[in-house]
Parts: sequence; C-alpha cells; structure tokens
Amino acid sequence: MKKIILYTLSSLLFLQAGVDMPKEDLNRDQVKKTKTFYKKYLQKSCKLTAANFAQMHTQKEWKVMKSKKIFIEEVLHICPKGTDTIAKILIKDNGKEQFDYLVRFSIQYAKDTGKFPPC
Repeated sequence: MKKIILYTLSSLLFLQAGVDMPKEDLNRDQVKKTKTFYKKYLQKSCKLTAANFAQMHTQKEWKVMKSKKIFIEEVLHICPKGTDTIAKILIKDNGKEQFDYLVRFSIQYAKDTGKFPPC
C-alpha cells in the first residue's frame, strides 16, 4: 500500500512539473502570431524585422534576460523609440503573454541557432 501511494505521488509530481515547464519552441502558428505582433507594434520603432531582432543576441543571452526578467528592458534598449508602444502593450490583458511569445521566439531564432523563422 505504501508503494502505491509513493508511486502515485511521484507520478503526480512528475506530471505537474511537465505542465508547469513552458515549452521553449514555438509551433508554426505561434511563430506567425509573434511575427504579426512584432510587425504591428514594434517593427517601425525598432527598424528591424522580427528575425533580425531575435538575432541580436545568442540563446544563452536571451535566456539570461528571461530568467532575470529584464527582457522588456532589453527591448527598450534595442527600440528606444518604442517606449510608449511597449507601455501600451503591457497594459493590455494579453500584453505580457505577447512578450512571453517574443522572448521564446528570440530564444528559438537567436543568432547562434542558425535557424531563420518561416515566412
């Protein structure tokens, strides 16, 4: 009986850990949405395409920014003319989610990956 309970608890913890960990790679639809979001809100102020934006840093650098929660600051550094736009996006209900997709996009297509997002 004790083994069954331990097995059940360990299975639940394993499943919960799998659910809590976000998937790093975006699927094709998410990539398309992220590129559309970037093009609509940030491309004019950054003067870069989404792919060029992602290739500003390596995967390791983007992951450090994500873990230290300084990704938005880096976006502001790369796109200083986009401060008002970025503030408006963050105020929206799904603004933080959009930036989460952008950071995952940046990690997926960083300059050291050799990948380029599909058209």
